[in-house]
Amino acid sequence: MKKATSLLALMLALVMLLSACGPAGEPSGTTPADSTDAPGNSDAADDTDSPDNPDIDENAVVTLALPGGWDSLCPLASTSNNADTAVNTIFENLFEADGKGGYIGRLGESYEIVDDNTALVVHLQKNAVWHDGEPFDADDVIFSARLTTDGSYTTSRRLFFQQMDGCSDSGVELSEDSAHVEKIDDYTVKFYYRQAVSETAMLYPVTAFFIFPEHILKDADPATILENDFWVNPIGTGPFTYESTIPGESLTVAAFDDYYLGKPKFAKLVVKVITSANLVTSMMAGEVDLITGSLAAISDADYDMAAAVDGYTVESVEGVNGHFLCLNNETFNTPKIRKALAMMMDKETMIKAGAGGKGTPAYSMFNGGIYDDKAVSSEYGYEFDPDTAYQMLQEEGFDFDRTYVACINDLPVRQAMMTVMQETWAKYGMKLEIQTLDTQTCIATMREGGCDFWINGTSSADRTFLWTGFLDWVSIDADGNYAPFNLSKISDPKLMELAQGMTSAITEEDLLSVTSEIQKVLLTDYNYIFMITPNINCAVSNRLKGVDKDQMLAMTLNYCDWEVTA
Repeated sequence: MKKATSLLALMLALVMLLSACGPAGEPSGTTPADSTDAPGNSDAADDTDSPDNPDIDENAVVTLALPGGWDSLCPLASTSNNADTAVNTIFENLFEADGKGGYIGRLGESYEIVDDNTALVVHLQKNAVWHDGEPFDADDVIFSARLTTDGSYTTSRRLFFQQMDGCSDSGVELSEDSAHVEKIDDYTVKFYYRQAVSETAMLYPVTAFFIFPEHILKDADPATILENDFWVNPIGTGPFTYESTIPGESLTVAAFDDYYLGKPKFAKLVVKVITSANLVTSMMAGEVDLITGSLAAISDADYDMAAAVDGYTVESVEGVNGHFLCLNNETFNTPKIRKALAMMMDKETMIKAGAGGKGTPAYSMFNGGIYDDKAVSSEYGYEFDPDTAYQMLQEEGFDFDRTYVACINDLPVRQAMMTVMQETWAKYGMKLEIQTLDTQTCIATMREGGCDFWINGTSSADRTFLWTGFLDWVSIDADGNYAPFNLSKISDPKLMELAQGMTSAITEEDLLSVTSEIQKVLLTDYNYIFMITPNINCAVSNRLKGVDKDQMLAMTLNYCDWEVTA
């Protein structure tokens, strides 16, 4: 059978930013993969240029914009792309997506699929060392697998282990250290699966599986691992070492001299929280070097102003996937009610108000990508029809006297979308209150039932992107166990079962069949409502060279290829 080797760009929605350094080659079969500083000003270095290239400033500080902060530098606690961006400068995965339909080796140098698609052999980097100088080896991978699958705490990082032998469908070990990962030798590990799974199903989760130092954390209690003091001053194998942080504002990391793919060609990276409203101002002041678009993004309203700022290359790229509405399925308890709410969404006005007219209506997680089944959306889709929707709500006994609450973060596009929704509701006497909260508070509030709606989502420009993480993140399994963030309180395991079906789809044709069925479920059950896919507006400082745009738009960063002109 034909393997789905063209589908290797699977990534996670909740946790997809993965840092990269240096060319490692695309693995296939047996072949290899407390204060911030303004850009250009480092208090730890002088202005000496590189001896090899006098035009390159190896003492430069590069500033990367993020739209929001993070709670911890512990990857196991990460629940957002912002947090992943921060931790992935220090910690690493085995492989990462290259934004072109393939994978790049990191701590995993190459891989082989063996035993009739029931096992994955990963050959590890032999020259990688931890930031304290200790060598990295297979024991660290085995330790990290056991720590990640331990059931005494909650983490979304278990996606890699959902099909693993010795683990439940939620990726939790069935007994102590039961996750079936074998050390072949010091630099080879073998992962075993309960059944034959596709190449894509084996590889996409490794972009979410972080490796930790066994020699430091081996005696830590897994039940309290998220609060361990190690994360205050973390030690990883990544391209940068931890230097300082200002909670909610910035993280400063320094180039690691002994990084196995080569030391970054600049002194420091500052990961800095800059709200969308302040991005152009920061560009004008020369305070930011990279606005990736798939993370921090220039609003459409500010695009022309940003394009006029000297010293930057600004671009608008058509996106895929998009924003979706989590709605409490216990409150809105019939598919007819949820469909009526979908029909009350004026998506075209949302695109004009929130995306400057640049974008497309979205109907599933595959919007605009190679898995977007137009036949399904044509047969089961819907149009903006508030009059009919209002009648449907009356027929279903919708409570028109209640004020419903929506929580959203401060992204302008989401503010605009929710305002359009609020205005449409008001025309029919329906009441919607909007609360602006940070992302982590939105997640907690939805989980606890404190609000009725929340807008979430992601966007990239990689059309091979398969957003399986959405299903794992939000669904419930056949035993009634919730995925880490079933924020819509779904009680039907259908979506989780389909997610499991994707992992066993060995051929591309089988995978397309499953993704089509997922789209049908989304457009019949309406557990979640997809809204719009805006364009991605990004900017790169002209002083920063070597940024791989494909990787950047896929939320992957090739740090070690970057150079800063003096």
